[in-house]
Amino acid sequence: MLDKNHHPAPEIAARNMGVAVESIIVEPGKSTFERVGPSMNRSLLNFNEKVRSSFYGVLPYAAATIILNGYVSGLLQPATDSTEFEQLILPLMIGAIANGVRGISNAIAVHSVHAQRDRPSDDTAVIIRPSQGPTLPELSVVAKKSAIRFFMSACRNTFYVQLRKGGMSVLHASVLAQFAYAFFAQNRDLVYDLMQGEGWISVSQNRGLATAV
Repeated sequence: MLDKNHHPAPEIAARNMGVAVESIIVEPGKSTFERVGPSMNRSLLNFNEKVRSSFYGVLPYAAATIILNGYVSGLLQPATDSTEFEQLILPLMIGAIANGVRGISNAIAVHSVHAQRDRPSDDTAVIIRPSQGPTLPELSVVAKKSAIRFFMSACRNTFYVQLRKGGMSVLHASVLAQFAYAFFAQNRDLVYDLMQGEGWISVSQNRGLATAV
């Protein structure tokens, strides 16, 4: 796993500058176009149910992240670390497929958890929302989600750089860093929910919701 032809690892600042730009671009775009086409209404789930749906979706996303972002992307990267965009564009495009897998698996998980719930749903709300087209996102929501994305990506980059400084090859360092990142990134929506004041619901509270609906 050690790189016999080890070269100094890239400075963490260069990589984190890249994920800062990524966060600023991706989250507004994601929030703007997430209602284009049918989508799952995750807001109908309580926090306990959101945790369950996140748990259900973690394995497909983790597998896709490790295989695509870690292994395949690692194979396509230069043998020595680079911050040149033209050398990294193909690995980035391959790695982006994992986000599509995350979206699909999480949508299936949300629908499954909603179908299994013990309490009735509000008849006026539907779990599958029809297409509404592009929508202007709330600035505060985008700012919070961008901050969460940046923080988790920065932690992944720090872990990767430390592995490279320890002499590990680009491929193995990429796989291990993505392995750790996948489990935290899958739960970033839960982090946002906690920031909004949501939290665990006890059994008695959940029964109260069932009788109140």
